[in-house]
Amino acid sequence: MIPSLLLLLACAPSGPLPEHRLVMGGDVMLGRRFNLALADAEKRARVFEAIAPALVAADLAVVNAEGVISAGGTPWDKGEPRPHQHHALPEAVDVLREAGVDVVTMGNNHAGDYGPAALVEARDRLQAAGIDVAGAGVDQAEAGSPVYRRVGDVTVAIVGADLTMAAKHAATAERGGVFHLPGADPRKRDRVVEALLAIEEEARRHAHVVVFSPHWGDNFETAPTEHTRELAHALVDGGYDAILGHSAHVFQGVELYRGRPIAYDVGNLVADYGGGDPAHLALLADLSFTREGVTSLSMRPLFLETNRTVWAEGERQELILTDLVERSRALGTTLTVADGVASVRCTPAGGPTPPEPAPPTRERPPEVRVAATELVLDEVPASARPADVVWEELGLRLAGTELLMERLRIPKAGQLVRLYFTADRPLPADLMIRIASDDGYPDPQDDHYPGDWMWPADRWPPGKVLQDRYLARMVGTPEGTITFRAGITVGGRVVPPTRSDRPSEGGLVELGRATYEADAPGMFEVFAADPRSRLW
Repeated sequence: MIPSLLLLLACAPSGPLPEHRLVMGGDVMLGRRFNLALADAEKRARVFEAIAPALVAADLAVVNAEGVISAGGTPWDKGEPRPHQHHALPEAVDVLREAGVDVVTMGNNHAGDYGPAALVEARDRLQAAGIDVAGAGVDQAEAGSPVYRRVGDVTVAIVGADLTMAAKHAATAERGGVFHLPGADPRKRDRVVEALLAIEEEARRHAHVVVFSPHWGDNFETAPTEHTRELAHALVDGGYDAILGHSAHVFQGVELYRGRPIAYDVGNLVADYGGGDPAHLALLADLSFTREGVTSLSMRPLFLETNRTVWAEGERQELILTDLVERSRALGTTLTVADGVASVRCTPAGGPTPPEPAPPTRERPPEVRVAATELVLDEVPASARPADVVWEELGLRLAGTELLMERLRIPKAGQLVRLYFTADRPLPADLMIRIASDDGYPDPQDDHYPGDWMWPADRWPPGKVLQDRYLARMVGTPEGTITFRAGITVGGRVVPPTRSDRPSEGGLVELGRATYEADAPGMFEVFAADPRSRLW
């Protein structure tokens, strides 16, 4: 009897499998006014101060980085006449690491905004900090490979991809970039599904749980299209355990399909401007999982202040949860709401235990490959129009200016402005540059740090020529010929020059004129011919 009893004890179940947690936030807008927080240690600490405990407490924390973290690079042609270009100071890596982020997805339409070399620099900086990168890489093979993380007794694979408009950012065998698939085109659905299921099959060789993090869908749409739903269903049919999406900048509903969760969009995670519009209402997704698969999905409401993310409370929390429940119900899924959290129980897929070869890892680079930049020069280039505009109390001089284009294409126009400054002493940290023009184009609120946001004024090396390069999006459809102007602000107020060889208006000096014409060349057509744009 004793041998039989011992055999019975050995075969008895050991109890429920341990559960683990993966949390995911949406789009971190890495650029523009986010740099105002990155350049200030006190403001940096506040970005994720409220929600960092939840990120740190999870076994895995994942976010989507909309933009590039780099000290170099040059604006890249995205196929748009007046694109947004997102470029963040290197301190962004510290913000993510200190908040507990483990994986960053870079498969999106902004990761290549400053060219392949800047994307590789961002990848290196994140990997060096112990943060894995999914959906982008040094070449096509790395960009399309899953990121693997071991959590207790479970190996998790995270697959990232851009399914929007990043074709010009796509990685190749010889060039870094994003993992892009034509997911917006219903005619190419089979091709997209085939590619993603091949990745899932490879991931399943090593991982118990495979999560897909796609950048898909149009901006500010609160519901997925039928094409997106069909694509998601095909991927779950093919084996993915969960799908956590982003791109719309607003949250969409949750669908439980075959017992597995699809969060079509969780919204933004960091916004660089204040306001109460829908882009400031978001969700933090929380997946519970075991070796058998995903057991539940919970969604906790967020509110995005300027460069600071907090938990939504009171009326905001109620509004987010009400809308989330309604949007999910429209997808055939009922969420349970309790204690300010919406959740749904899932059915683990219970697939076969993967073989045990150790999954591939992303090694930390021996050194960061910093992208080239032409922002700090020894002299003003000969191509610039000379200037002599002086701010004596600042020790600052504008020595040259350039407008890339004399003719701007309508209806959607953009202009690249280059300004060349010298300083003979350290400058105030809150000094910024304002680009403006007739009729308020571009937005005068877009004051920016010198050097295309990359050189906060107090870091400016005295004695050197600093090129301020700014890509101005001309909003609306201006007509005729307009005048561009530039000036200096300190603490948000324009500081008039004490001496100027250029006409000025409201403390802003004239740079030149451009005429809007329907048959004018596009901005990047002209930019591509500029040898200084070929730095990668």
